[in-house]
Amino acid sequence: MTTTPHPGPACEVFAADDIFVSSGANLGDGLEEPDLVCPGDIYELARAARSRRLLLAPGPKPR
Repeated sequence: MTTTPHPGPACEVFAADDIFVSSGANLGDGLEEPDLVCPGDIYELARAARSRRLLLAPGPKPR
């Protein structure tokens, strides 16, 4: 008898394109690499953004 493994925990995520700077030096820019983020910028989630469910699966067991 084979068993199907249960998925791990789930979380809600958003696409990077749904996040943008609403106030600050990078006004209007989308989510960037960490080196390009300016302290003090305020990010906002687009009104039309829809979350997606991300299922996490356990990795291989350590040796």
